[in-house]
Amino acid sequence: LRSDAVTVLGRDAVPNFFRLRDEGAFTDNARTDPEIANTLPDHATELTSRQVFDFEGHGWFINEDPGSPTTLHLLKGDYVPSVFDVVHDSGFSTALYASKTKFEIFDRTWNELFGGSDETGDDNGRDKIDTGFIDADMQTVAEAFIADMGDSDYTYAFLHLRQPDSTGHETSWDLTPGSPYLNAVIDVDGILGDILELVQTDPDLVESTAIIVTSDHGGDLGTDFHVLLPDLGFIESGIVPFYVWGAGVARAAAADALDP
Repeated sequence: LRSDAVTVLGRDAVPNFFRLRDEGAFTDNARTDPEIANTLPDHATELTSRQVFDFEGHGWFINEDPGSPTTLHLLKGDYVPSVFDVVHDSGFSTALYASKTKFEIFDRTWNELFGGSDETGDDNGRDKIDTGFIDADMQTVAEAFIADMGDSDYTYAFLHLRQPDSTGHETSWDLTPGSPYLNAVIDVDGILGDILELVQTDPDLVESTAIIVTSDHGGDLGTDFHVLLPDLGFIESGIVPFYVWGAGVARAAAADALDP
């Protein structure tokens, strides 16, 4: 998702993105990992709070899932903890819903075979992701997440929506009104609306839920690819949106001012 796609579309076309802006904190000037703009490496950074190539980084630079028994730990040569570890090992529930099959790498990395031992309080086991749902259809994934979240009230859930990325690669990152790319962003806005409705109509969620919306990378305008080479001046695909909305979040705030 390019940050400027939301601005170009405007409030009438993507009302839920603008609701997040109005009622929460956001910036259009956040960054991916500074050295790489690819789906799996940057989502691994989101899930681990680690850069890819830093000494303490997660080390996953591949944009495909090689299959079992490969994990982030195997490539790194050391255990790579994640947000799923932090939440699960504290006795709370976690979930991963993704609309690309290569996200199996994350579900496998922190499953009952490869997840780390729990050294926080009671032993809640090695499987750090209580629910993993992966399907190539974005709408199917979104519907499953909304239905399950309404029943389960996961403490932490990661939801991946593929359509802007897939459409950008198929047709280009095109900000022309009516373009397939912008229509894909509109589709995501509809899903955001469904999630917001779920939170606001569920008494167990409304007072305690924060929603974070960001992306793994942007895309180079007018192309069907994303290249991040800052030393050569290619930074466009490294600029991403970062929205935070919900309980305890400052209203209509600049996220980068709250936390540079």
